[in-house]
Amino acid sequence: MANRHAALQQLHAELGFELPVRLQSILLAFEQQYAGVLANGQEVSFDALSQLLQPFVRPYAYHQRLQKFFADAAHKYPSGQVYRRDTDALVDTVGFARTIAFGSGDDGVRWFWNAADGAVWDYYLDDGSVGWVAESFDDWMSGFQLHIQDDWNVFLEDNA
Repeated sequence: MANRHAALQQLHAELGFELPVRLQSILLAFEQQYAGVLANGQEVSFDALSQLLQPFVRPYAYHQRLQKFFADAAHKYPSGQVYRRDTDALVDTVGFARTIAFGSGDDGVRWFWNAADGAVWDYYLDDGSVGWVAESFDDWMSGFQLHIQDDWNVFLEDNA
């Protein structure tokens, strides 16, 4: 567990900000796989802390996948902008400069936490769009049901 605490500190240093306490707890609770179902029925698989510290593709780290996705979808939208589904408008990608991609679900959805507004957002791979999902990480996790449980999981008691 001490190694995971050091890895979490390394991640915070790379990001330049600290993650929400509940996300930190999740990252410290497992080594390989942590998955479950949100209150709305969407399945979510969280990335392991060690995975977030690995390279994704140069020059992006695994936790910087959102920035890589923006670069890949740049041909779809005007320079420096992304389509925001929930408001049906283009928004500047600069508003997502302080984010961490932390998990994925079915249908090509990736979730990320934005330090600028404290909210959880999603990114859809098929159209390269973002959408506001929840005001905070805790709100997003309300009703979360863990469906993979192993000896290494220390987060079971905190499930909502």
